Amino acid sequence: MSILSVNFIDVFYSSAQALHGVSLNLNKGEFAFIVGRNGAGKTTLLKTICGVLNCKNGSIVFEDREIQNLRPEFLSQRGIRFIAQERRVFQSLTVKENLELAAFASGVALSETIRTAIEIYPQFEKLLNQKAGKLSGGQKEILLIVRALTGNPKLLLIDEPTEGLASIVIDDIYKLLEKMRGSVSAIIVEQNLNLVTQLADRIYPMKEGKIVKEITDRSEICNVKELEVYL
Repeated sequence: MSILSVNFIDVFYSSAQALHGVSLNLNKGEFAFIVGRNGAGKTTLLKTICGVLNCKNGSIVFEDREIQNLRPEFLSQRGIRFIAQERRVFQSLTVKENLELAAFASGVALSETIRTAIEIYPQFEKLLNQKAGKLSGGQKEILLIVRALTGNPKLLLIDEPTEGLASIVIDDIYKLLEKMRGSVSAIIVEQNLNLVTQLADRIYPMKEGKIVKEITDRSEICNVKELEVYL
């Protein structure tokens, strides 16, 4: 059952076209990965789906309703959450206070949010009173994902979750994403092909603002060498 359908969207930055007739489909509970070189249009696509950018042509259908060009806060309320590449936690607030803001925004009890956060990442139990700005890059990424999961969203858009992280931390991200499979749909921009091939239900390579192909066959998804040509 399709939860998201992107249909031939064109996106511009002023007069420069960034996306050219991009289409993709995502079924409920699936993980789709977008791979490609810098400047391919991957982040632009995520930002368009979540309403940060507008598309000039085409449509975006979420749960059978067209949502293109709706405001990000409205789409967040409908269950679409975007986790940006920059890892923008509230640095001057503690981990607990970061979770409290997410709980308040989602109408969820703080105790429930904290309990879920610790279940997902047990180290948070000892880090609740630490300033979020002092967390490691991997811990910030996990905090952002936990915040985004508050209130049971339907679709996560995650931009480069493992970029710049050590392999041991990437393993933590992998375990977290693995736990999420089936309970939430996600579109993830990612360059770590080992992670992609293990978690993807479908892969969309991008080049020069276009989706090159849709990969859904398991043997193709697991073919790292074939995917390397897009990076």
